[in-house]
Amino acid sequence: MVFSEKEINRRNTQIVNYLNKNRLNGFIITNPCNIFYLDLNHLSTERPVVYFVHFSGEVTLFVTSIEEMESTKLKHINNLKVYFEFPGEKDVFQWTIQELKSFYSNLKNIVIDSAEERLFQKWNAEFDNLKVNDFIYQMRLTKSDEEVEHLKIAANYADVIVDYGVKHYQPGKSELELLAEM
Repeated sequence: MVFSEKEINRRNTQIVNYLNKNRLNGFIITNPCNIFYLDLNHLSTERPVVYFVHFSGEVTLFVTSIEEMESTKLKHINNLKVYFEFPGEKDVFQWTIQELKSFYSNLKNIVIDSAEERLFQKWNAEFDNLKVNDFIYQMRLTKSDEEVEHLKIAANYADVIVDYGVKHYQPGKSELELLAEM
């Protein structure tokens, strides 16, 4: 599902407003669902993707070379950083922090959407104040007009498939067989 540039900008503006309201320097986003919501459709693997929103509105995206071509299509990304293959000689999260600090001076108050304990401890040592917050998850719960339109389209597809299944189901027939008939 592709959302309009206007919708993606609305979402990023919400994050920037949250940062400024709470006097935070930036938002580190690592949760694949949240990254997808912010317009990067990638297959989540052991190779981490980090999406960073600075309080100024600038967006920095950290991806592995596998994600580079798709990431260059995103118009709202100000800085695209492609890292070495994972795992590599350097710790990718340490490298990400160094790169962020080289882009933005005075990063002290940072929020992160999710982090396992080991990652949180590593990043917490690098910033004066690091907090975990589910703000983007909460954003995802409230739908915009554009999101509602996409949900209606998805519901119509679901209705067609369910109606077909009800009309053509036979004992012993699998869902894949029904789908192949469509």
